[in-house]
This record gives sequence, structure tokens and C-alpha cells, in this order.
Amino acid sequence: MTSGWAKPSTLAKAEGLEVSFTEEDLGDVHPNSVELRIEGPSGALQVCASSVGGGAIRIWRIDGFDVELGGTYPTILFVYPDRPGAVAVVSSVLAHGAINIAAIKAHRTVRGGLALMEVQLDEAPTPQLLEALKQLPNFQQVRFVPSLEGGR
Repeated sequence: MTSGWAKPSTLAKAEGLEVSFTEEDLGDVHPNSVELRIEGPSGALQVCASSVGGGAIRIWRIDGFDVELGGTYPTILFVYPDRPGAVAVVSSVLAHGAINIAAIKAHRTVRGGLALMEVQLDEAPTPQLLEALKQLPNFQQVRFVPSLEGGR
């Protein structure tokens, strides 16, 4: 009996992509969890996430940094050297762009090493503002994660 659903690997192949699946023990996490390792021309990305029920998801790790993303708010992720002033710089640029910060949290794996700043916003930044953020000195990576709710 077939379900009518195409296998992800078949869909990916049709788009010129390669997909492989392996089963791993992710430790003491939600049973509906997955670790995605994505490689492409612009680099690699590792994301750990869980489907927690009712259509909700929880992203809990990105590239080795523990995070707390639920997809409710548009979010910008910044990777930078862990030094004073990074939060102030980002807050200032967003304030000048008339974007309100809903929540902000900095994560680091070791003091003085690399850090990841998670900035959840009340609304999505304009492409121009996002480009200005990407041009800030000392930030190694700036990624925009849109809201899963589509309207915020």
C-alpha cells in the first residue's frame, strides 16, 4: 500500500539535491527531534529541532550554539567574537530602523570565543536594514529567520 507521498530523497533528486538519512542518538531530547546538516555553496549549517505537537516546532541548537527559537517572531542570528558592545551595536541599528526587539539573548560556547546573538523582532526588517546589519564590522555571520506565522 502506498501513501501517495513522495520520498524526500526523490523530491530532492528532482531538484538536483542530494539527501541522506541516518539514525543517531541525540541524547535526552524530545522524541520527535532531528539534527539537520545542510551543506551548500555558501557553507554548512547544523540545526537541531523538535516537532513538539500542535504544529509547533522548537529549534534548540544551531551550529553548536544552544538557542531557543519557536518560529513565533522574525529573528536575526549574529555570530561574532565575544567582546563588549556587540548587543549595543545591534540594538542601535535596529532602533534607527524603527524595529522593536521582542527578545534578545546571547549564547557562547566559551568566554571570549565565538558567540551567537539571537534577536527576536516584532516585525521583519526591510531588505535594506538587513543588508546594513550584514555590513557591520566584527560580525562573522548574519542570518535572518522569518516568522513561521507569516504575518509578524
